[in-house]
Amino acid sequence: MESNLLTVNEYADIEGVSKATVYNLIKSGELKSIVKNGKKMILKEAVAVEIVENSRVDLEEVQYLRKRVKELENYTALFNSILEENRDLKRDNRKLIENLVQKVEESESVVEVELHEYLIANGFTKRERERFEEKLGSSKDKRVKKRKGKIYLDIEKYSFKDILLES
Repeated sequence: MESNLLTVNEYADIEGVSKATVYNLIKSGELKSIVKNGKKMILKEAVAVEIVENSRVDLEEVQYLRKRVKELENYTALFNSILEENRDLKRDNRKLIENLVQKVEESESVVEVELHEYLIANGFTKRERERFEEKLGSSKDKRVKKRKGKIYLDIEKYSFKDILLES
């Protein structure tokens, strides 16, 4: 047998397919063959060309897949970056909300006026002021706040008519 030719059986063994598949490939024109001494023979060169062509397809597929993997890695990196940025924004928003809530609570909590200034602004005499200051200074009234020797009233939240009427 010539060294540049393969029998159908040899080709089938090399490719790992049945003889029927080899004959179908020959019939469809996908595999080139010749008839020698009444036997179908496949040129080794045709086998080599087929292997190279299949390899090219495989190489092209590998290159395509590598490109897709790189794209997916880029998308993954972008997604992770956006996800991290989203976490940072959520954390920043929580801090802003906490600060706003604290400011609202502080602004709603107390509008305090120093007692002495309040009494002067409302035209109380010196004697009336002294009486109020003495009475509220010793009082445990929850409406009255004492800080650094001064008495403060929350006039927005509480009424002090009862104390004012007593004098």
